[in-house]
Amino acid sequence: MGDSPDHSSGVGFPTTLWSQVLSAGRGSARAFEALARRYRPVVLTLVRWSLRLHGPARVDPEDVVQDFFLHLTERRGAILGRADRTRGRFRAWLRACLRNWLLDWSEQARRRERGAAAAGGAGEIAGDEMEREFDRQWARDVMDSAMRRLQEDAGTRALEAHDLRVWQLKHGGDDPSAREIAMALGLPENAVVVSLRRTRRRFRIHLEAEVEATVTSREELEEEIRDLRRAAGA
Repeated sequence: MGDSPDHSSGVGFPTTLWSQVLSAGRGSARAFEALARRYRPVVLTLVRWSLRLHGPARVDPEDVVQDFFLHLTERRGAILGRADRTRGRFRAWLRACLRNWLLDWSEQARRRERGAAAAGGAGEIAGDEMEREFDRQWARDVMDSAMRRLQEDAGTRALEAHDLRVWQLKHGGDDPSAREIAMALGLPENAVVVSLRRTRRRFRIHLEAEVEATVTSREELEEEIRDLRRAAGA
């Protein structure tokens, strides 16, 4: 998601992200560091959520995230080196890696803290909850990234000076009508309608750019965006 699209493959979808995964699997420290830097915020947010609900007390989420990436480093050949972009979306792949590792980590932590007899029973439930929360955090991260790109458009030829303010009012939580936004900003109602259409188009472009590197076809792109909108409540 954070990589610049590379359309040299001729099919319109970048290979940069999966190439990074495979390069990291082959031992590229630079590729691994780029992946860890890009996805660390999502992983950290999910780890904090998981520890708050299911984890043992007095555990630093930063330490857990460090352990996860250390696990990927130690087994990069088996985990990263065998990643196959034709078998699913990157989001699902990373989610499965984190889910499986975190469930195992949580079970071991509970056994150390409470004894083996108290360790069973919650793993699968926590895992299902974890998948939903991962998707929510992933969606928010993608939407936030697209929004930052939209903010960079403000004041350029892509957007008029008032477009960002109109968009922010529309999506600030109350969902005002075009007439209400026009009254609030002292703009003609038709100008607000045109502004929303223009900004929606730019946001969609940025959203697609964020998602393209994680899918392999136009169909997957459309499905992924629908899934992310549902997960984010957008």
